[in-house]
Amino acid sequence: MRGICVDVHTRPNDLPHARLGLIVSRRVVPHATKRNRYKRLMRETFRLTQQELGNLDVVARLKSACPFDQFKLEFARLLCSCRAPDQTDHRPPVPDASTS
Repeated sequence: MRGICVDVHTRPNDLPHARLGLIVSRRVVPHATKRNRYKRLMRETFRLTQQELGNLDVVARLKSACPFDQFKLEFARLLCSCRAPDQTDHRPPVPDASTS
């Protein structure tokens, strides 16, 4: 999912909970304090929506710096849109090696 200042990539995992990966590069946000604030905002937003995400791995990449309020709203919108409608795994079953 693509936003104005952040991209969110998801993939199902084999765990009963969601996980988060963050990418905030020095090229996009040169000051460490601002990079850390973006990461704190992402972690907090993820923590609030983690239960609805089910068993997804979420990787968020900041593309460009934007006001923190706008960023938080956009990231929350992207997380809600990638939420699994039912908490089941839709990957095809793995073939059993003992039957071949």
